[in-house]
Amino acid sequence: MSSGAAVIAWFLRHREQSTPLQQDLILLRDHEALSDAPPVLTLQGRPWVVAHVSGEITLRAALPEDGFLIALLPAGFSPPPDLAGRAWTGRPLEIQPRDLVAAAT
Repeated sequence: MSSGAAVIAWFLRHREQSTPLQQDLILLRDHEALSDAPPVLTLQGRPWVVAHVSGEITLRAALPEDGFLIALLPAGFSPPPDLAGRAWTGRPLEIQPRDLVAAAT
């Protein structure tokens, strides 16, 4: 498992303890630790597409018709309300230093 995959997997497992994951879209702020994230990551037995997006057009293009997406968003990009409302927690999530340390141990 790549370090990017480990960080995403740990982050989502940790966050899911307080907010159950029932949506098909996760908005996550991109981070240099995620640069080697694989194009597909299996979480909870489901394949999730992992896509680095640059804005609304690439975010909408990355949405699978029938599947699950982890969208890695650039700093400063606010997703449109319809996509934010569809996403887990309703807002972009941010990787914190403690997430990087925990994923590495």
